[in-house]
Amino acid sequence: MKPDFGLMILKGGLGSMPHYFYDVLVTHLSASAPGLFTFLVNTVSDGVEYAVSFDFDSSQVADLLRKAEGRMAELSVKLAQAPLGDTIEFEAPIVVNIEATLGKLQRTDKEDFVPFVVSRVA
Repeated sequence: MKPDFGLMILKGGLGSMPHYFYDVLVTHLSASAPGLFTFLVNTVSDGVEYAVSFDFDSSQVADLLRKAEGRMAELSVKLAQAPLGDTIEFEAPIVVNIEATLGKLQRTDKEDFVPFVVSRVA
């Protein structure tokens, strides 16, 4: 398992500021809770590969899908019908810029992580 990027940012004292991610290739969304979708990706910082999780609410998902170039309606239906826990894989990635802030620390039996809560998709 890769270390969590959000947790590293939180421990580094940079949790209260907005964070910007450019040219992110969104390849899937997972239905995490009603109206909440999560995307996972890896990133490298200072030579270490980290896991990054982004949480999108319905508004940010709509903004993301507007960038889907002709696939918006199809993907909207798939996401609306996705049972909790399911992941919808995209045939082609959607390239976006993301502005996000750190969410709350999440603890599971296997790991601690801090998701990035998406505030803007461009």
